[in-house]
Parts: sequence; structure tokens; C-alpha cells
Amino acid sequence: MDGTIKQVFATMIVGQVLVAMGVNCALHSITLIQVPQDEDRFMDDDQLNWTIAVTALALMVGSCLAMPIAPVLGARRLLVLTQPIYALASLSAGFGKHLGWVLLGRILTNISIGMSEGTARSYVSEIVPPNKRTLYTAILNTMVFASQAIFTILGRYAHWRIMFLIAGFFPAVVCLAGLYFIPNSPKWLLSHGHSEEEARRAIHFFHGKEADADAEIRSTKDSLRETHVDGVSIPMRKLILRRDTLQPLLLVTGQMVIFIWSGGNGINFILPLILKHVNLPLDQYQSAMLPMALSASLCVPTSVVIERFGRLPLLCGSGAISAAGCAAIVTFFFLPEAQQQTSGSLVLVGSVIVHLTFACVIAPIALTYVNELLPNRTRIFCANITMGMVYTDLFILLKTFPLLSGSIGLGGIFVINGVVSLVQVAFATFFLPETKDLSLEQIQQMFQSANKVSGESSDVDKGLGVKPDEESLALE
Repeated sequence: MDGTIKQVFATMIVGQVLVAMGVNCALHSITLIQVPQDEDRFMDDDQLNWTIAVTALALMVGSCLAMPIAPVLGARRLLVLTQPIYALASLSAGFGKHLGWVLLGRILTNISIGMSEGTARSYVSEIVPPNKRTLYTAILNTMVFASQAIFTILGRYAHWRIMFLIAGFFPAVVCLAGLYFIPNSPKWLLSHGHSEEEARRAIHFFHGKEADADAEIRSTKDSLRETHVDGVSIPMRKLILRRDTLQPLLLVTGQMVIFIWSGGNGINFILPLILKHVNLPLDQYQSAMLPMALSASLCVPTSVVIERFGRLPLLCGSGAISAAGCAAIVTFFFLPEAQQQTSGSLVLVGSVIVHLTFACVIAPIALTYVNELLPNRTRIFCANITMGMVYTDLFILLKTFPLLSGSIGLGGIFVINGVVSLVQVAFATFFLPETKDLSLEQIQQMFQSANKVSGESSDVDKGLGVKPDEESLALE
């Protein structure tokens, strides 16, 4: 296999974590449809809602657990740890005939996913060329959308308990079998004390024998020099407080908050309410599958446009378009009820606009930024911090959506989403850097250079009693 094929193969293997996320999201819809119809039903509506809402909390807990563990283990060993837990927990959720067993299973499956997702995405960002990071992020997102769409439709033909069995073992078995054939990323190897020879083998594996491995090793090691003083590695907790780590961490976290609240997630919750105003020949399963199928079909083609024109122009444009889509939805829900019956196309078009800008532009760019902006040494640790914040936001969204709907109505919710979409335009314009075609080391240097130009010493430098110039001399 040449380098590109191996990159795709490795992405598909670690991307089974994203398949697991997709099928577990599909199980939300499947259980909401099927559990109320069970003759031996043992969960009421509120308990069923908690089996769904708790998954966001479990994802957040998984991210927190991954912060100290993932940087040490690396992607391969972390997945070897989490995938068996994920599979066994899925059995508990599917075949435990008590609310406690279902909750335990859903919590553990999503803790396993939360521990793995940020690390898997970081791994992929480190093995692909600079001009293909958005493409591979889109491939990972497509794995989520496609698996959710396919699994939702399969739910028409199988009981939800059987679906939990399939969801638990298919991605876990594929992932564990494939990990044998792929190495850790060269950047992780070098940043965690492994030999240059091991990193060189990994570079040749992913980029071919003709790749300039020595140049990549030098570039990566240069990017790590700032994380050592007199040959001693600076502790992770102190590295986080340095401006060249803290600044990109705050930027990617801010972007992910916008990602959660820009309206695309909300569309998934109100889709049945939208479709009842539009004469479409769809059953419950097809309605739940529709937005995922659209996203899966367009995510990869859109990534090519992103790589062609850059992150910032498309983030600004998508924010403005999403705000317009939110305005259409708001207009519909503030119409008199009689007019709503004849204006279904207005809310449908607005919803399609909001969801597709969310899934095909904002999501791939935001998730690419998570792994582009963070430094080599702290990438996995900080990516899990960010994903933990994302899952916390998602839980808040899940639990407050019904309350907001009851107090300010669906139109009011999309007023908030429209404002957040406009914030996206301002955030991209004034705060985010353009990273098109830049290597991870070049992006890291952008923040290090800004730190030096400001003339400010980081908290770590002050704590070590080393001024910036003295540190440079010590490292030289």
C-alpha cells in the first residue's frame, strides 16, 4: 500500500470510534420509537429521556479520564483499552432488563467513546498532509453521519436490543483487528521519548519511502524544544498555562461552543415538528435519518472547497448563511397557526440551510481547528479538554431544550441560534487564524512567535525563573 492508502486505512480503523458514536446516536431515535411500543416496557418516558441525556455526561466524563491517560498511552493502546469496555457495556444496555443496567451500559459505552474520540481525531491530524487535514476530518464526520443514517434505517427491521448488540461489537471488532497493522503517529512518538528510528519507520509507513523523514523529525523536535528547560520536560499542567498553549486552547474551545449552539443540533430535535408541516412521504425512521444522510453525502465534497478557499472565508460565509436559515425558521414559528399549515416550505428550507452549514462547513472546520491549533506536546491532552467542554455543552443543550421550548417557543430558540451564527462571523473575522496548507509545526510557531513579540513571560517561565532570552540560550 502507498502512503495515501495507509492513511485512509488508519483513518478507517481509528475512525471506528466515530462509527460507534454514530450508531449510538441512532439508538437514541430507535429507542424513542420502539421502547414505548414494547409489551414488556420497563422504562417510562422520563427514564427513557435520561438514558439519552446521560450519554452526553458520560462523554464528558470519558474526556476527563482521557486527559491524564491518553497522552501516556497514545491512540493505539488507548483504543485497545476502551474498545472491549465499549462492547461489553453495549451488551448491558441492550440485554439488561432493568433501568439500572440500561443506564450503566449507556454510561460506560459513552465513557469509552469520550475517552477515545479526541485522541482518534488527533491521531488522524498527525498522520495526514497539511493540505488534507480538513478532508480527513470530513471523512471522520461522514463516518458519524453515515453510520447514524444507516443504523437508523436498520432499526425498522430489528428490535432495539439486537441493535445494541450490533452497535457494540461491529465497530469494536473492526478497530481491534486493524490496530495490529498501524503504528503510532510520528509526532506522538517523538513527543513521548521514543527513538528517532521508530518515528522514521512511522513516517515512511504513512508517507512512503520517498518521504523526507529526517526533515519531519527535525521539525517536530524543534517544536518540542519550547517544552523543555535545560533538557527537563516541563510538566503538562504548567505547559497548559503558557500563552502559546492557553491561547489556542481558548480559541478552539470558543469555536466548539459556537459549533454546539449554532442551530444544527437543534434541528435534529425538532425535525418531526418541521416535517409535520411538509407533505413528505417519510415514516419515523426515515425522518430521523434524513439530515444525517444529507450530511454524509455532502461532507466530503465540501471539504475540498474548504481546502481550496481556506477556513476563515467559509466560516464567515457559513455563519451568515446559517443566520439567514435561522431567520426563516423564526419567521415560520411566529406566523399564525393557519398560515403555518401553508408555509411548510419556509421552515423546511431554513432547516436544511442551518443543518448543512453546521454539518458540512462549521463542523469539519471546528474539529480540524481542535487538532491544528494545539501544540504537538499538548495536543492529545488539550483536545480532550475541548471535547469535554463540547460534551458538557451538549448535555446542557439536551436538558434545556424542552425548558426553552416551553418558555420562549421554538422560534425563540432559533433567535438564540441565529445570534450565535452571527457571533461565528465575528469570531472567525477577529480571533481565528488562517491555517490553510500550514504544517502543524508552522501553526504552533505562529503562537510561539506571537508570545515572543508581546514581550510577556509565561507563568511557567516566571515559575522557573527563566527569562525568554535566557531560556533560548539554555536550549541552544
